[in-house]
Amino acid sequence: RRGAAVAAVGVIGYSGFFAGPAMLGFIAGAFDLRVALATIVVVLALALPVLVLFRRKTRIESGDVGGT
Repeated sequence: RRGAAVAAVGVIGYSGFFAGPAMLGFIAGAFDLRVALATIVVVLALALPVLVLFRRKTRIESGDVGGT
């Protein structure tokens, strides 16, 4: 399980590394740099609660409710 988790984090990290600047440039070109940066902040702020809920759900389904 640990190897699969490391691989998943690597894929997500590299995807953000390559797609992030392109998305930022696309939004900045269409609107403004401030709008592009604000969009990234909003997306990240919305992603954090979703990840917390997903982690909580998977822990409940696996039966690891009392663990850390």
